[in-house]
Amino acid sequence: MFYMRCKTFFQHRHALLATSFTKTYATACQNKMKRMTWRPASNQFNIGKESFQQHSAQTSSHVVFLVSGLFGSPRDWEKMREVLQEMQDKEILVHVSQANQLHRTFDGIDVCGSRLADEMKEVISQHPNLKRISLVGHSMGGLMLRYAAAILYDPTSRKICALQPAHFISISTPHLGCLASRETQVPFIRWTGPFSSLLDYISAPTASLLFSRTGSQFFLADSASTTSSHSTTPLLFQMSEDNEETGLHFFSALESFKSRTAYANTGWDHLVSWANSSLRFRHELPKDIPQVDQEVLIIHDDISTAFQSTVSKPSTEEHQSYQQEKYQVSLSKGEDASPAEHSGMVHKILSRLQKLPWRRVDVVFQDSPILAITAHNHIQARYHWISGGGVKVAQHLAEQLLLLDKYQAGVEKQQPT
Repeated sequence: MFYMRCKTFFQHRHALLATSFTKTYATACQNKMKRMTWRPASNQFNIGKESFQQHSAQTSSHVVFLVSGLFGSPRDWEKMREVLQEMQDKEILVHVSQANQLHRTFDGIDVCGSRLADEMKEVISQHPNLKRISLVGHSMGGLMLRYAAAILYDPTSRKICALQPAHFISISTPHLGCLASRETQVPFIRWTGPFSSLLDYISAPTASLLFSRTGSQFFLADSASTTSSHSTTPLLFQMSEDNEETGLHFFSALESFKSRTAYANTGWDHLVSWANSSLRFRHELPKDIPQVDQEVLIIHDDISTAFQSTVSKPSTEEHQSYQQEKYQVSLSKGEDASPAEHSGMVHKILSRLQKLPWRRVDVVFQDSPILAITAHNHIQARYHWISGGGVKVAQHLAEQLLLLDKYQAGVEKQQPT
């Protein structure tokens, strides 16, 4: 009875909020459209009390882009960037993206991805000796990078912005969105116990109000979400396949990288579940995690798993059959998709992305619960001044980039010319 009363209350409350915010939201959208294009910034950006100069050696042959997530900023990468530059050689240019910061990340994955693509082109044009490109994204940053890669991908040469794709690394990225289904439920909601059903119900409209287009896209509540398409399919579903009509080859762009790696928190991540960020179904998650006396435990697949062959690509017939499903009908009528339809969509997205070989890196923060509960940001080494666990993840990532390069060179050397 209490649940039904709360549900009714929030239904009426949401209707009132939607009406009262319509004009304000429309005005805000008009203002956002004026700043959709990324404007090149100075080669310097401030991090804390220091000002770091971007690496400008003209001998750089490999560029690594670091991209933050929702409401993120370049400052979030301070320690990660420092570790990467210490452990990598001078042939690598590390660039921390500035195209999408703070509230600008609310504009939508597609808009942020387009701005990021403009920034990437600008950076690459300033370093003519670049030959390879790698992408590292935290949380929503991984989704923005996937969108930007599709924009810059050339299906003829299989290159991204005329560079050879090297490595794609996502860190605690919600590849499947944020829904109430098993793989994608926001952990914080599950932690609320008896109130989780109520929070599940109001999470999508609340996210849309708080985070605008990005919130709707996270919860697969968007339609016609891309700026170049009038498709009624949610953006995250579109990003699991190639679209010949729009020329955005999301799947092929991701496939073009020599390796793909997914870093994921096994627990204490309040925003992205382990299954979501590691691109696994729940039954595929490792059952036994060893307990050791250290602040962070990093468990990774063998490096060869990142270089296995693609199983297959999503077919055109598969997309066309999906277009005829009930979800499309409900959207055309202006109705909401049911939980079962959302769950089916998540299953399709995950099945498609699993056609690509992924190397999983599972991170277990085992220090105090107060620190562990910040795992979503801790894995980015954002709180390095509190605990060294995040720094160890950064060091691991830098080491893996070197190992991936060495393994790739060995594979290419064995291939017949």
